[in-house]
Amino acid sequence: MSGWIPGDGPLLGESAGSMSAQAYRWKPVRYSVRGWRADPGIVARLRDTSGYLRAFRQTLLGARPHVVHANTLRTLAEAMVARRLGLPVVVHVHELDPPGAKRTLVLRAAARTADVLVVVSEAAARVVRAHAGGTPVLVAYNGIPIPRTERRSSPSPTVGTVRTVCRVKGADVFLEAAALVRRRAPELRFEHLGQSGLDEDVEFERRVSLLAAPRMFGMP
Repeated sequence: MSGWIPGDGPLLGESAGSMSAQAYRWKPVRYSVRGWRADPGIVARLRDTSGYLRAFRQTLLGARPHVVHANTLRTLAEAMVARRLGLPVVVHVHELDPPGAKRTLVLRAAARTADVLVVVSEAAARVVRAHAGGTPVLVAYNGIPIPRTERRSSPSPTVGTVRTVCRVKGADVFLEAAALVRRRAPELRFEHLGQSGLDEDVEFERRVSLLAAPRMFGMP
Protein backbone atom coordinates (compact mmCIF):
# COMPACT_ATOMS: atom_id res chain seq x y z
CA MET A 1 0.00 0.00 0.00
CA SER A 2 1.28 3.45 -0.89
CA GLY A 3 -0.01 6.80 0.30
CA TRP A 4 -0.13 10.47 -0.58
CA ILE A 5 -0.09 12.87 2.37
CA PRO A 6 -0.94 16.57 1.96
CA GLY A 7 1.92 17.97 4.06
CA ASP A 8 4.76 16.84 6.29
CA GLY A 9 2.85 16.76 9.59
CA PRO A 10 2.61 13.96 12.17
CA LEU A 11 0.60 11.70 9.84
CA LEU A 12 3.71 11.23 7.73
CA GLY A 13 5.60 9.58 10.56
CA GLU A 14 2.61 7.70 11.98
CA SER A 15 1.84 6.00 8.67
CA ALA A 16 5.41 5.21 7.63
CA GLY A 17 5.38 1.69 9.06
CA SER A 18 2.20 0.65 7.29
CA MET A 19 3.05 1.90 3.79
CA SER A 20 5.50 0.59 1.23
CA ALA A 21 5.85 4.04 -0.32
CA GLN A 22 4.89 7.58 0.64
CA ALA A 23 4.80 10.93 -1.10
CA TYR A 24 3.80 14.29 0.27
CA ARG A 25 3.51 17.93 -0.63
CA TRP A 26 1.95 20.99 0.98
CA LYS A 27 -1.67 21.22 -0.13
CA PRO A 28 -2.86 24.71 -1.16
CA VAL A 29 -6.42 23.62 -2.01
CA ARG A 30 -9.15 24.65 0.43
CA TYR A 31 -12.92 24.17 0.43
CA SER A 32 -14.17 27.41 1.94
CA VAL A 33 -13.67 31.13 1.35
CA ARG A 34 -12.06 31.37 4.79
CA GLY A 35 -9.65 28.59 3.91
CA TRP A 36 -8.58 30.16 0.61
CA ARG A 37 -7.97 33.48 2.36
CA ALA A 38 -5.77 31.94 5.05
CA ASP A 39 -2.00 32.45 4.76
CA PRO A 40 -0.33 32.55 2.30
CA GLY A 41 -3.49 33.95 0.66
CA ILE A 42 -5.72 33.31 -2.33
CA VAL A 43 -3.21 34.29 -5.04
CA ALA A 44 -0.46 32.05 -3.67
CA ARG A 45 -2.85 29.15 -3.16
CA LEU A 46 -4.22 29.40 -6.70
CA ARG A 47 -0.69 29.66 -8.09
CA ASP A 48 0.44 26.51 -6.29
CA THR A 49 -2.67 24.39 -6.91
CA SER A 50 -1.75 23.28 -10.42
CA GLY A 51 1.72 22.23 -9.26
CA TYR A 52 0.25 20.29 -6.37
CA LEU A 53 -2.17 18.39 -8.61
CA ARG A 54 0.57 17.71 -11.19
CA ALA A 55 2.77 16.26 -8.45
CA PHE A 56 -0.07 14.04 -7.31
CA ARG A 57 -0.69 12.89 -10.87
CA GLN A 58 2.98 11.98 -11.33
CA THR A 59 2.91 10.03 -8.09
CA LEU A 60 -0.10 8.04 -9.32
CA LEU A 61 1.61 7.33 -12.64
CA GLY A 62 4.63 6.03 -10.78
CA ALA A 63 2.74 3.91 -8.25
CA ARG A 64 -0.07 2.87 -10.60
CA PRO A 65 -2.32 1.65 -7.75
CA HIS A 66 -5.09 -0.87 -8.34
CA VAL A 67 -7.52 1.32 -6.35
CA VAL A 68 -7.34 4.92 -5.14
CA HIS A 69 -8.94 5.49 -1.74
CA ALA A 70 -9.87 9.13 -1.17
CA ASN A 71 -10.18 9.17 2.62
CA THR A 72 -12.36 12.27 2.90
CA LEU A 73 -14.43 14.63 0.76
CA ARG A 74 -11.57 17.07 1.24
CA THR A 75 -9.50 14.90 -1.10
CA LEU A 76 -12.07 15.18 -3.89
CA ALA A 77 -9.65 17.14 -6.09
CA GLU A 78 -7.13 14.31 -5.87
CA ALA A 79 -9.88 11.75 -6.55
CA MET A 80 -10.78 13.62 -9.73
CA VAL A 81 -7.16 13.43 -10.90
CA ALA A 82 -7.19 9.67 -10.34
CA ARG A 83 -10.48 9.32 -12.21
CA ARG A 84 -9.06 11.17 -15.23
CA LEU A 85 -6.22 8.64 -15.28
CA GLY A 86 -8.79 5.85 -15.48
CA LEU A 87 -8.06 4.46 -12.01
CA PRO A 88 -10.82 2.96 -9.84
CA VAL A 89 -11.75 5.39 -7.06
CA VAL A 90 -13.38 4.88 -3.67
CA VAL A 91 -14.46 8.06 -1.88
CA HIS A 92 -14.86 7.77 1.89
CA VAL A 93 -17.38 10.25 3.32
CA HIS A 94 -16.36 10.92 6.92
CA GLU A 95 -17.98 14.32 7.24
CA LEU A 96 -20.93 16.25 5.81
CA ASP A 97 -21.42 19.98 5.48
CA PRO A 98 -24.68 21.47 6.77
CA PRO A 99 -27.66 21.13 4.38
CA GLY A 100 -27.42 23.53 1.49
CA ALA A 101 -26.09 24.13 -2.00
CA LYS A 102 -22.46 23.43 -1.07
CA ARG A 103 -23.22 19.99 0.35
CA THR A 104 -25.37 19.10 -2.67
CA LEU A 105 -22.69 20.13 -5.16
CA VAL A 106 -19.92 18.31 -3.29
CA LEU A 107 -21.88 15.06 -2.97
CA ARG A 108 -22.91 15.12 -6.62
CA ALA A 109 -19.31 15.72 -7.66
CA ALA A 110 -18.18 12.86 -5.42
CA ALA A 111 -20.76 10.54 -6.95
CA ARG A 112 -19.62 11.39 -10.47
CA THR A 113 -16.00 10.78 -9.48
CA ALA A 114 -16.23 7.60 -7.42
CA ASP A 115 -16.92 4.02 -8.37
CA VAL A 116 -18.14 3.51 -4.80
CA LEU A 117 -19.04 5.92 -2.00
CA VAL A 118 -18.37 4.67 1.54
CA VAL A 119 -20.10 6.23 4.54
CA VAL A 120 -19.81 5.63 8.28
CA SER A 121 -23.46 5.34 9.33
CA GLU A 122 -26.96 4.62 8.04
CA ALA A 123 -27.91 8.23 8.73
CA ALA A 124 -25.08 9.44 6.49
CA ALA A 125 -26.05 6.88 3.85
CA ARG A 126 -29.55 8.35 3.60
CA VAL A 127 -28.13 11.80 2.96
CA VAL A 128 -25.53 10.65 0.44
CA ARG A 129 -27.88 8.34 -1.50
CA ALA A 130 -30.17 11.29 -2.19
CA HIS A 131 -27.38 12.74 -4.37
CA ALA A 132 -25.51 9.61 -5.49
CA GLY A 133 -27.55 8.70 -8.55
CA GLY A 134 -26.39 5.27 -9.71
CA THR A 135 -23.16 5.25 -7.68
CA PRO A 136 -23.26 2.55 -4.97
CA VAL A 137 -23.24 3.77 -1.36
CA LEU A 138 -21.86 1.32 1.20
CA VAL A 139 -21.85 1.63 5.00
CA ALA A 140 -18.59 0.72 6.77
CA TYR A 141 -18.70 1.43 10.49
CA ASN A 142 -15.56 2.86 12.05
CA GLY A 143 -14.20 0.15 14.31
CA ILE A 144 -11.69 0.05 17.13
CA PRO A 145 -9.27 -2.78 17.95
CA ILE A 146 -10.11 -5.03 20.89
CA PRO A 147 -7.52 -4.35 23.62
CA ARG A 148 -5.21 -7.26 24.33
CA THR A 149 -4.80 -6.27 27.96
CA GLU A 150 -7.48 -5.92 30.57
CA ARG A 151 -8.83 -2.41 30.90
CA ARG A 152 -8.11 -0.68 34.15
CA SER A 153 -11.19 0.40 36.00
CA SER A 154 -11.93 4.12 36.17
CA PRO A 155 -13.27 5.83 39.28
CA SER A 156 -15.93 7.43 37.09
CA PRO A 157 -17.47 6.53 33.71
CA THR A 158 -15.73 8.25 30.81
CA VAL A 159 -17.18 9.33 27.46
CA GLY A 160 -14.53 9.95 24.81
CA THR A 161 -14.22 11.02 21.19
CA VAL A 162 -11.27 10.93 18.77
CA ARG A 163 -11.33 13.37 15.85
CA THR A 164 -9.79 16.61 14.69
CA VAL A 165 -11.08 19.81 16.22
CA CYS A 166 -13.10 21.40 13.41
CA ARG A 167 -16.61 22.47 12.48
CA VAL A 168 -17.48 19.49 10.29
CA LYS A 169 -16.43 17.03 13.03
CA GLY A 170 -18.65 18.79 15.57
CA ALA A 171 -16.16 19.34 18.39
CA ASP A 172 -18.35 22.19 19.64
CA VAL A 173 -21.44 19.94 19.66
CA PHE A 174 -19.56 17.34 21.74
CA LEU A 175 -18.60 19.96 24.33
CA GLU A 176 -22.10 21.44 24.45
CA ALA A 177 -23.58 17.97 25.00
CA ALA A 178 -20.97 17.20 27.66
CA ALA A 179 -21.87 20.34 29.61
CA LEU A 180 -25.58 19.49 29.48
CA VAL A 181 -25.05 15.92 30.63
CA ARG A 182 -22.76 16.86 33.49
CA ARG A 183 -25.44 19.08 34.97
CA ARG A 184 -27.46 15.92 35.61
CA ALA A 185 -24.60 13.48 36.11
CA PRO A 186 -21.55 15.36 37.43
CA GLU A 187 -19.72 12.08 38.06
CA LEU A 188 -19.25 11.55 34.31
CA ARG A 189 -15.94 12.43 32.67
CA PHE A 190 -15.62 13.62 29.05
CA GLU A 191 -12.40 13.49 27.05
CA HIS A 192 -11.56 14.60 23.52
CA LEU A 193 -8.45 13.55 21.61
CA GLY A 194 -7.56 15.21 18.33
CA GLN A 195 -5.41 17.79 16.59
CA SER A 196 -6.57 21.38 16.42
CA GLY A 197 -5.67 24.23 14.10
CA LEU A 198 -5.75 22.24 10.85
CA ASP A 199 -8.55 24.38 9.38
CA GLU A 200 -6.96 27.70 10.40
CA ASP A 201 -10.41 28.63 11.74
CA VAL A 202 -9.51 31.08 14.49
CA GLU A 203 -13.13 31.90 15.33
CA PHE A 204 -13.99 28.23 15.84
CA GLU A 205 -10.85 27.58 17.88
CA ARG A 206 -11.83 30.44 20.19
CA ARG A 207 -15.36 29.06 20.55
CA VAL A 208 -14.09 25.57 21.40
CA SER A 209 -11.69 27.00 23.99
CA LEU A 210 -14.58 28.80 25.69
CA LEU A 211 -16.78 25.69 25.63
CA ALA A 212 -13.96 23.61 27.12
CA ALA A 213 -13.40 26.01 30.01
CA PRO A 214 -13.89 24.35 33.46
CA ARG A 215 -16.66 26.79 34.42
CA MET A 216 -18.82 25.39 31.58
CA PHE A 217 -18.80 22.07 33.43
CA GLY A 218 -19.44 23.43 36.89
CA MET A 219 -15.77 23.10 37.87
CA PRO A 220 -13.67 25.70 39.65
